[in-house]
Amino acid sequence: MKKAELIKLLRERIGEKYTQPVIKKAIPEIVDECFSIIKEELSKGEDIRIGNFGTFRTKEIKKEEESKKIIRFIPVKE
Repeated sequence: MKKAELIKLLRERIGEKYTQPVIKKAIPEIVDECFSIIKEELSKGEDIRIGNFGTFRTKEIKKEEESKKIIRFIPVKE
């Protein structure tokens, strides 16, 4: 799923509950801010835990003289 598809789905679902056009117009900005916050916190080495969804976690991998950070997603067990 691409970001544009996520925004479209959010507009559809939120539109069923809220009729104010301001809320629908704010959705792309809200999505961008959520992703920005997640990226900022992961870059600091912080975990992101989202209830009933899962955890984003960074892990450092060292190969010889290099080190590289990867992001792992651990879904919530149902």
